[in-house]
Amino acid sequence: SLSVVCAEMSVLEVSTPLFLFLLSILLPGYGCWAADVPEDTTSEFSVRLYHRLQAAGGQENIIFSPLSVSVALGMVELGARGASLEEIREAVGFSHLLPGVEFSLLQNLTEALSDDDAHYVIRFA
Repeated sequence: SLSVVCAEMSVLEVSTPLFLFLLSILLPGYGCWAADVPEDTTSEFSVRLYHRLQAAGGQENIIFSPLSVSVALGMVELGARGASLEEIREAVGFSHLLPGVEFSLLQNLTEALSDDDAHYVIRFA
């Protein structure tokens, strides 16, 4: 779950899919529309990552941020070439997008999240 702190500074606990939906509503003015971030891609990546972490961790609690992992892999992808590039794109679920499109999606999202003029604060658990 993620904590979202709004302008009134009240904290809401939301699930990752709900957070992504809310984020797509909150960010349209920043050039990051709901259609920009493929829902099925983000959901599938999040679920696959969760299942891998769950399998590796057994009965332990799992705390992770699919968005943070996607952004980190996006940065790694910038320097990757050949088979490594294709493996990263496949793992994150960007293989069906035109090459390079994922960078603008991730850039729009990170710029919107770090905007100083925002009337809300988003904290990732």
